[in-house]
Amino acid sequence: MNRNTFDRSRRNFILGQSRQASSPPIRPPWSYNEQHFLDCCSQCQQCLDACPGNILIKGEGGFPAVDFNKGECTFCEACLKACNDDALLKLSSQKPWQLKASIKPECLTFKGIACQTCVDMCGTRAMTSLFNPQGITSPRIDTDLCTGCGACFQVCPSGSIEMITLQPAESDHE
Repeated sequence: MNRNTFDRSRRNFILGQSRQASSPPIRPPWSYNEQHFLDCCSQCQQCLDACPGNILIKGEGGFPAVDFNKGECTFCEACLKACNDDALLKLSSQKPWQLKASIKPECLTFKGIACQTCVDMCGTRAMTSLFNPQGITSPRIDTDLCTGCGACFQVCPSGSIEMITLQPAESDHE
């Protein structure tokens, strides 16, 4: 087993947490894939120091993770440039990451309360508003336009935005 590899399921069992209770961490942009990231990252924290938005935190096992409660990613590439371990790789066909915003059922608009905060914060216009059966607008996400920047996440008053990671297959980058 590599020095940077650890069994998350065993740790969750010891801590009394079910596998579903712990969602996988969101890694910095340009993370190749989870296993490659864990194998290469030396936990030097240089990417954390380089991030101007301070959204990178020391996560489980000392590995960098993204905390969208602190703000959004601007894809400035500071973390990419700071990484000397090749844990973050910018491949020509690769997007910064495979994240997409998703709206949970707790969204205020689904309960008849007018809110458009996420739509107002979306710089790519991936979030738009559509009238719902209650006669108010509800957010809709165009996943093709969503960059996964997290601008909508922090501002949501009901915590109804979640970021879903779509990990590319290992063969996608070979």
